[in-house]
Formats: sequence, structure tokens, C-alpha cells
Amino acid sequence: MTVLARHWDSLAEPAARGRAAAAARAAHLRPVVGELKKVCSHPYLLPEFEPALGGPTAGGGGGGSGGSGGGPSHREALQALGATSAAAAASAKLQLLPRLLALLAASGRRALLLSHASKLLDMVEGAAVARLGRRAVQRIDSSTPSAERHAAVVAFRDEACPVSLFLMTARSCGLGTDLPRVDAVLLFDSDWHPALDLQVWGVGRVRGTGREEWSMSQRTPEARVPQGVFRTFT
Repeated sequence: MTVLARHWDSLAEPAARGRAAAAARAAHLRPVVGELKKVCSHPYLLPEFEPALGGPTAGGGGGGSGGSGGGPSHREALQALGATSAAAAASAKLQLLPRLLALLAASGRRALLLSHASKLLDMVEGAAVARLGRRAVQRIDSSTPSAERHAAVVAFRDEACPVSLFLMTARSCGLGTDLPRVDAVLLFDSDWHPALDLQVWGVGRVRGTGREEWSMSQRTPEARVPQGVFRTFT
């Protein structure tokens, strides 16, 4: 059943009259909008559309490697899924990503890719590793220990570092995330609240002359981030 069909009763309600009724209707529609937002990035973000995966489901899409019984963790299964043609066929963004990464790699750029969903970043990581190789991709999210996070950021600043793509969740892009060698920033799924994207830009210290910001969302990025050159792909 699709998202719209599942919530048809709420969507088919007549227009509310009065502030109280309008507020109640908005509360009913907010989860629908949230699910549609996930579908815009990848339908596998919804449990009913996600293929059967091995390993325990890590709360919030986190979790480390190695599930119980020696099998792959849920994150590793999602990473493997992200590299498949089936996952790409279900998302125009995943179809575009390898082409965009190849373009950036050919021009010798180091890129930062930001996502608001850890589960989505799992699939993006799998697609990126399949395209660039394991040594060229580094990831930080809210589950990364602070010591590992610091070491990864410091190593990325080194000219000899083989990493050309840095993956981060927006929440993990906080103080101490100083990446001066990034010259391209990809917003894989921008937040619908402009202030949150602006906060990531200001705190993450990824701005600078000559850098480009690439938006993979339909919203006009110029309304959110006042600096940089933007190219909208969907």
C-alpha cells in the first residue's frame, strides 16, 4: 500500500474551519508529509518498502559492524543494498550520485556529502564505495566515537589523505568539524526547515571562496544558503 493510500482517510477529510480544527488537521497531516519526504530521497527509508535485510535493526539507523551470530549488521546490509542496481532503480538520486562522484573525482575535488538520515547515508555509503573504493570514502555520524571522529577530521586535512569523499549526517556536523580542504558540498536531502541547513553551514565550517554547493533537492537552494554556486539536479 502506498503512503497516500494508507493515509487516504486523513487526506480526504474536508477542509477544516476554525483555528482549532485547522491545527488538528495539520497534526494529522504532518506524519504524511514526513513519510513523503523520505520517499523523495528513497522509498527504502519506509519499513514497508525496505527489502528483507539480515542483521539486527540498529535504532535510528546507527549501529556498528557485525551483527549477532557473526552475520552482517543492519548497517552493513544497507550499505550492500545501496550498491545494487535495484536500490538505484528506486531512487533518481542514487542513479545520479555515481555520475556526480565520477565528475568530482575527475576534476580532483574533495567533497563533503551531508544527509539528515543515517539510514539513507548507509545506502549512499554503499553506492559511493562501489564507485570510488573503500579508501576514498570516510564517514562520520552521531554513533562515531569522538576519538575516531577527531582522527578522521585531522587525517582528511592531510594532503596525502586518499579520502576524496567525506560522508556526514547533518547532526554530526558540529563544532570541531573543520574541513578546509573540502571544495564541493553535496546536500543529498536538505531539511525542510531552512534554519537547520544554515546551522550546518555555519557550524561545520565548510564555506569558503571557490567552493561549490550542490543541491540534490527540488527546493531552490539560494533561499537557504547565501553563498556559493548551486546546481540543482532533480
